Amino acid sequence: MIAFSVQIEPHVVLDVTPEATLQEIRDAYRRQAKKHHPDTGGTDWAFRIVSQAYEVLSTARLELASRRVTESEMRSRSPRTAPTAAQNEPEGATNPSVDPKRRVGVEKLWVRYESEPLWLIQDPMRDEHSLSCSLNFKWPDPSCERVPVETAELERILNQLAGVFEAMCGKTTVDTSRIRINDDSFTGWLSYSSGEKAAAAYQLLQGMLTNEGFAVQKWDRDLLIPHTWL
Repeated sequence: MIAFSVQIEPHVVLDVTPEATLQEIRDAYRRQAKKHHPDTGGTDWAFRIVSQAYEVLSTARLELASRRVTESEMRSRSPRTAPTAAQNEPEGATNPSVDPKRRVGVEKLWVRYESEPLWLIQDPMRDEHSLSCSLNFKWPDPSCERVPVETAELERILNQLAGVFEAMCGKTTVDTSRIRINDDSFTGWLSYSSGEKAAAAYQLLQGMLTNEGFAVQKWDRDLLIPHTWL
């Protein structure tokens, strides 16, 4: 869980219990954001705290739901139904001519309630039925074997990816965002309120990465979350 720069409990900020569902967290955020937004008489500092509390709680809840779905899939999967290598292959086969050091993996993860009809989820006027749709991009590409990268090139790659992440936050309607840069890896998480917005954001992300000299490997994943898990 992301730590606050000051000791503030996110559940207290949004006035929700630790067992609050994602929808309850969202509703609480809307109430607090309306109250503390500078345009409605609040302060910038208070609004930032509210927004950070929402990011921490919503991300933690989605990650928990994602782990539960993955564990459920692994328990129910049999050798007969195991996906083939072709089904596991990301969109766009790896091009041997592309420098393996310049490959970025992008997962488009759509999280929605299991009981919602697909036609309703895809209706752009009904964004509230989609819990979230996120773009998670990672370097090195997790689908490829790691190759050594010299220090100077490593620093340049990490700076390029950080610049792309910042540009995406400024040019798209991101609900939440997170970035993690380690000594030799990069992870960026951009969350949107609908599959339609995430699809448009992916086109922009792909173009930015390509312009920076990266090759993109993309996966699509649809997580169906039972209401009882949230």
